[in-house]
Amino acid sequence: MRELSEARERAREAELELAKLTTPRTLMPDGQRRVASALQRFAGQEFEGQVAPGSEDARPLWEELDKALRAANWVRVAPSGLAVGDPPAGIPLSPNSGVTVFVAASRANELAPTAHALAGALASEGIIAGVTASAGPRLEQRPNVIVIEIGRKPS
Repeated sequence: MRELSEARERAREAELELAKLTTPRTLMPDGQRRVASALQRFAGQEFEGQVAPGSEDARPLWEELDKALRAANWVRVAPSGLAVGDPPAGIPLSPNSGVTVFVAASRANELAPTAHALAGALASEGIIAGVTASAGPRLEQRPNVIVIEIGRKPS
């Protein structure tokens, strides 16, 4: 009897893990309002999006995040380079897993609180996000713009 109970418990845990892997990342309207509220104090911040190709939930998540950021009075700017969709998003050449908030290395000290607030707000909604400073020329050409890259869902 105990073995059957343990087997059922392991099966339940496996089902929960599978659901985490297969459920699309999303930012429902309530979550959008919470993210907007958390980021309102950074109103005026410029941002652009990058969406990984081949990730089924990346584009819808970008659309929902764009709504939240615009509700926080952030300013979306056109992505540098090729952009697709509405709202427009660039296509990263080698996307990371999860959501990465990029800031230019030259402005990392000034933009870190904003970038970490964004990553934290997403994490509060169950979306894995991190912050990275980059000295790459694409970021340094527009050092005041935060780039949000939505990569494949982490496994």
